[in-house]
Amino acid sequence: MPGTQTIISLNGITPTQQMMASCSGALLTSLIVTPFDVVKIRLQAQKTPFHKGKCFLYCNGLMDHLCVCENGNTRAWYKAPGQFRGTVDAFFQIARNEGLRSLWSGLPPTL
Repeated sequence: MPGTQTIISLNGITPTQQMMASCSGALLTSLIVTPFDVVKIRLQAQKTPFHKGKCFLYCNGLMDHLCVCENGNTRAWYKAPGQFRGTVDAFFQIARNEGLRSLWSGLPPTL
C-alpha cells in the first residue's frame, strides 16, 4: 500500500532490533572502556606525599577511605598507593597487585 508506513523503518530494522543493537553496543562499550577509566582515575588520584598529620581521602575504586597519614610518633602507618609511571605501567601494577578483576571495579554503576 503506497503511503502507509509499516513497523519496519526505512533502513529495514525493526524497533526491537534497534533496541537490541543499542543495548549490546552500550554493554560492549562499557566492558572495553571501564579499565581505561579506572586507570585514568588512579593516575589522576596519585599525589605527592601527604602533609604531616593531615587527613586524606583514598579511593581504591570500590569505596572511599578517610585516613590519617601519621600516628602520634610521626611514623606513617599508611603506604601510599603505587606511583605509576604511565598508563601501561598502571594497567600492569593494578592487575598484578589487586587482581585483573579490579580493572572492571567501576563496571556495575555504568550498566
